[in-house]
Amino acid sequence: MLTVGQILQDRYTIEAVLGQGGMGAVYQARDVSLKAPCVVKELLLPAQPSQLASLAEQFQREASILANLRHPNLPRVSNFFLEQGNYYLVMDLIKGQSLGKLIGATGLPEAAVLDYADQLLGVLEYIHGQGVLHRDIKPNNVVIQPDGRAVLVDFGLVKIIDGEKTSATMTFLHGMGTPAYAPPEQFTGGTDARSDIYSLGGLLYQALCGQAPPMALNRLAGVPLVPLRQFKKSISPNTERAVMKALELKANDRFQSAAQFRAALPGKNSATARLSGQAAPAGQSVSSRVLAGAAVVCGVLLIALAVFVVSQLSAPASPAPAAAPTVTVAAVAAATQLPSAAAQATPTTEPSPTPAAIGTGLTPTETPSPTPLLPPLVIDTDNAPHLGILGQWENRTVNQIAWSPDGKVLAGAGYKGLNIRGWSIPDGGVIGDLAGHSAPVRSAAYSPDGSMVVSGGNDRTVRLWDARAGKLLRTLTGHTDQVDSVAFSPDGRTVASASDDNTVRLWRVSDGALLHTLKGHGKAVVAVAFSPDGNLVASGSLDNTARLWNVSDGSLARELKGHTNWVWCLAFSPDGSLLATGSTDNTIRLWNVNDGSTVRRLRGHTDFVLSVAFNPGGAILASGGKDNSVRLWNVATGAPLAKLLGHVSYVGSLAWNPDGTVLASTGADGFIIFWGTRE
Repeated sequence: MLTVGQILQDRYTIEAVLGQGGMGAVYQARDVSLKAPCVVKELLLPAQPSQLASLAEQFQREASILANLRHPNLPRVSNFFLEQGNYYLVMDLIKGQSLGKLIGATGLPEAAVLDYADQLLGVLEYIHGQGVLHRDIKPNNVVIQPDGRAVLVDFGLVKIIDGEKTSATMTFLHGMGTPAYAPPEQFTGGTDARSDIYSLGGLLYQALCGQAPPMALNRLAGVPLVPLRQFKKSISPNTERAVMKALELKANDRFQSAAQFRAALPGKNSATARLSGQAAPAGQSVSSRVLAGAAVVCGVLLIALAVFVVSQLSAPASPAPAAAPTVTVAAVAAATQLPSAAAQATPTTEPSPTPAAIGTGLTPTETPSPTPLLPPLVIDTDNAPHLGILGQWENRTVNQIAWSPDGKVLAGAGYKGLNIRGWSIPDGGVIGDLAGHSAPVRSAAYSPDGSMVVSGGNDRTVRLWDARAGKLLRTLTGHTDQVDSVAFSPDGRTVASASDDNTVRLWRVSDGALLHTLKGHGKAVVAVAFSPDGNLVASGSLDNTARLWNVSDGSLARELKGHTNWVWCLAFSPDGSLLATGSTDNTIRLWNVNDGSTVRRLRGHTDFVLSVAFNPGGAILASGGKDNSVRLWNVATGAPLAKLLGHVSYVGSLAWNPDGTVLASTGADGFIIFWGTRE
């Protein structure tokens, strides 16, 4: 990670961190040659050495295409380069406010929306003509400048069409866009210019009425798309017809080009006056200027740069659509007339249940209104195959999530890099931040009684916090590299921390004293957990092993070998008899804690396994992977119970609520999704 004051290419001085994730970061910088502000995006290469040559060629090609885009409603990519093994893009710093921030509960005036529509369709005409698809058009990816210009930002999911104008996606491109605005075919991997038209239709729908359209998968399952004039009679019939046509589920039923869509909308000439310098019409003034990192990013950067919200422009979460049954991707393909992969998707259903009192002593900074619903059922092996999305929160990119012991708060480690943020359940109101780490926070955990939080981060420290007062209690130092994982013992008296310095350390909570340093791993230790009885601590390492240690004296109890790649995550079963480990060899292993033998091996993920978590009853194991899926397994038999699709990037953390009625997952897409069932 770059530091403030660091200079790249003898030209770009880093001034601030705008966003950070495990594989990349976005910085506000100053171009000393031009004496102008800019945005620098960094990709930390995750590839194997054998991939570097092809990755470099891919980056050069895609960055070159994006750097050559020139349009008044696009940010400009001014430079791209390789320095010290990492790739960088330099682009304009856009001043303005996100359209998502401007849209209220009842939408914007139709004249203003039509003006923005004309500008954005002009952008789509241009980029489609250049062989580029955006694939993530949504209100938060449009910045409205003080002069009324609408700038389309965040090309993090961009798809480059090759020289023969085929729809082949570049090698390192992944992602499905934001679910509320993504067309059905985007969930199956087949997209073209009509996919951007659908997403823009969703944006205009929300801008006109204040409500996001139902997720496409839910519409396929029977959830209706309410006509716009049922929200606001003042919307003209022509505007309603055009927007509803853009949102047709079958690509062949939509406008076939941005030019067709543009011609169908009334009042499409207002943008010409805007760009020639005339004043913006009433209702379009921007009350404040928010610096937004202009997010034109080539597809090769998606894996790294989808781990944070580049623009830093937040908006109220979109209302969750009504409940709907599971929809298969094969059905999506049939409906959209585009090819699909063989998989299942579980669509968004209802919002979460009514919240209870928080009682933390912290002052809320947001107060969204919850929607009362019947509480979800306890998840078991019978109903697990039927889970749906109870609710989801946008723009909550974190490295790890953890429930408070009473289930009233969900904490996220690494929110905006340096903070641990607490959100009330289920409305998502911000309770407060624990801020003090000087580098990104990797992990956080509650004490068993909920009175404290422990955190570890890239600043090599472990910190203990008063969870109710929001105050730092003490800082534990001694690790010589970043701290990747932390855990409380079941009695709350001891904290364990795992570090890239190849060690695990055990600390006494009462005074912060170092009790034991556990040495033996040959590489970074990235996961740590206490057994339910508190007698053992487990560690997972990049040396491909897991180890069990005696807490009493720090001695090694046993070494668990079998994975053929990194052991990235682990968890004890509630009764302490099993240890689950997830690996970058794409498998999960269940180990007998007493003798270290492998009980079973779980296969199903098609990429790295990044998180595992037993449900409170111990009958179900949840896993999250780099393949963007959450999977549920029958612990007794090893049989797969469900594959939950909803994230559009890798799933890095899972957490069950204390009563086992809700499974929360978070990923690099910035969404926290709550899974459960009420049937």
